[in-house]
Amino acid sequence: MEKFRTCPICLEVPEQEIFQCRNGHVICNLCITKVRGCSICPQCRVPFGTVRIRNRLFEEMLDSQVFDCKFQELGCAYVCKRGEITTHVNSCLYNPDTVSVCEQLGIKNCTFRLGCISRAEVISHFEEVHKCSFKLSPSLSLRFNGSSFMEILSHKRKAGATRVTNPSFICAITGKDTSEFSPLFLLCGKLKQSTECLSFYCLKIWEPTLGLPKQFNAVFSLFKNPSLISSSSSNSASEPSTSTWTSSLPNAEYNPFPICGLMRVGGIKDIRVLLKASTINIPISLLEDHRFGTNKDYFQAEITPISGASNVPGMLSGLGAIQLEFSSSSNSPTSSATERQLL
Repeated sequence: MEKFRTCPICLEVPEQEIFQCRNGHVICNLCITKVRGCSICPQCRVPFGTVRIRNRLFEEMLDSQVFDCKFQELGCAYVCKRGEITTHVNSCLYNPDTVSVCEQLGIKNCTFRLGCISRAEVISHFEEVHKCSFKLSPSLSLRFNGSSFMEILSHKRKAGATRVTNPSFICAITGKDTSEFSPLFLLCGKLKQSTECLSFYCLKIWEPTLGLPKQFNAVFSLFKNPSLISSSSSNSASEPSTSTWTSSLPNAEYNPFPICGLMRVGGIKDIRVLLKASTINIPISLLEDHRFGTNKDYFQAEITPISGASNVPGMLSGLGAIQLEFSSSSNSPTSSATERQLL
C-alpha cells in the first residue's frame, strides 16, 4: 500500500503537484523537472507533450492522509500533511544530520537546528530571533568602544550588582557577498562564572555543499593602549579609571598585552567538543588588574583560510580576513563597508 503513496521515480511522498503521462504513469513535481530535458516518461518512454497533465485524483487522495516522520524508527512520533514533510525533517530533533546549535550555545528555549536548511534561513534565525549582528563587507571589520565590550560581557557589572550567569555575545560574519558560496561564521564570547575566565570560540555554521570544505584558523587578540600602561602609575592616583571594572593598578613593569590565542575553526558537528575543550580562556583577574577596556584598548578576532587546506575552487577567493574589533572610536558598531544590524 505504501508504494501507492509515493512517486515511483524518487520513492518519496510528493509534496507539491503530481503529474502523469498519456499512459497514466504518475511523476512528482521534482522528478518531472529533472527529466524535462528528454521530455519522456521514465516508465513507458512516451513523450509528455507540451502540456503537463495533473493527476488531481492522486493529489486529493494524498491530501486527505497524514504521514509519519521518516525518522520514526529513531523515536519521532510526529505526523504531518504531505506539504509539511520537508519543513519538519529539516528541524526534526531526531534527524541525525542536524545539530541543535542554539541549545549547545546555552540559549534557552530554542530548538533551532542546523544542517538541512539554507544559508539565508540560518542568517534570518540568528538575526530575528537572537538579535545577532550580521556583518557583510569586503574588509570584514566591526568596531566597538573598548569599555563597552567589557560592559557587554559583564552586563554592566557594578559594585554590589547581581551578576548575570554566564553572559555572552554572538556575532555572525561572512564573506563579501550573500550567495550560497560564501561560508558563515559565528564569533562567540562568554564570561564563565565557574572558571572566572573570558572564553572565545568560533564556529563555521554554514558552508557550500559543492567541492571540498575549506579549513580556517581563528586568532583572538586583546590589545592594550601602550601610552596608558606607561603613564598609569603616575596618573592613576589623581585620575579615576573610566572603566566600569574596579581593579588594582596596572603593573607598569610588565605588559602582558597583546594577549593572543589561536584555534581551529570548528564545524557545527564539533560544537560539543569545541565548547568543552577547545575554547580560548583569558582570566578575568588579568583583565581587571590591567584595566582592559579603557581608552583605545580593543579586542580583535581574525579568521583566515589555512594554507594548503582543502578549498572550494573559485568560490572563496574574496573571503579575505575576518576581523571583529572593539575600540574607543564609537559606542556602536561602525564601518565604512556595508553592514546589516538587527531590528
